Amino acid sequence: MRSIVLSLAVCLASASAGADIGVQGPEDFPDKKRQPPEAQILDKIGANVPLDVKMTDHHGKSVTLGDYVGKEKPFVLVLGYYTCPMLCSLVLNGTINALKDVSLTPGEEFEVVALSIDAREDLEMAAKKQANYAKAWGAEGADEALTFHVAEQSEIKRLADAVGFGYVWDDELQQFAHGAGIFIVSPDGTLTHTLYGVSFRPGDVKFALIDSAKGEVGSVVDHIVMSCFQYYSDNHKYGFYIWGLVRLVGVVTLVFLGGLLIAMWRRERAKRGPLAV
Repeated sequence: MRSIVLSLAVCLASASAGADIGVQGPEDFPDKKRQPPEAQILDKIGANVPLDVKMTDHHGKSVTLGDYVGKEKPFVLVLGYYTCPMLCSLVLNGTINALKDVSLTPGEEFEVVALSIDAREDLEMAAKKQANYAKAWGAEGADEALTFHVAEQSEIKRLADAVGFGYVWDDELQQFAHGAGIFIVSPDGTLTHTLYGVSFRPGDVKFALIDSAKGEVGSVVDHIVMSCFQYYSDNHKYGFYIWGLVRLVGVVTLVFLGGLLIAMWRRERAKRGPLAV
């Protein structure tokens, strides 16, 4: 009962503030118009990621993307490259900063998988990046939950195409042009959410992970609160869901009335005393 009332209070507070807790959509990212079409992030929510993509993690271990699914927990997929002069670091910084305030347990309830889109980058670069970001994250289990990878270009391209991450080499600038965002992949290997931009609100990331896991992660309060919000795939945002609030109010009312009736029944029974034999 206490959890339900707390959840209702959270939902009402969000509603009164006119909360739209959604992440940035593609139209909100300022560099979108300057990016060539082949270097933008496309909406491919619902796509199946290729689980046989071969990669090497920062420990030097050969893995496939399938090694990160089937564990009843979702993962955050981050694509970029380790020598990127700015944008990739901004995305990684935004991801880690959001995860610091996500009340889910790294490694137990979700993981983060990063892959370089530049096949020329090596394991030393991946290991250095992993160490820096695991330290910056600082959460218990972060080192095990955060993995950085390198792969052959054909494998990188297969995964990038599957999730809609466009990128192209710019000869003039000697760097990759690409979009900014992260991807949430479900335990069965389905792309469930694409979060655009270089910074992400912890609530958005948490909701996306819980939603992707279909109730397998998160607390009871998290699941109740989520009933007040709905993910809108057309603009990639979580918005307040009025019918969810109505349902929650109904549940609170029924629980309250049920508790009141039980209390009245017990009081009446106590007044009557024990039955005579």
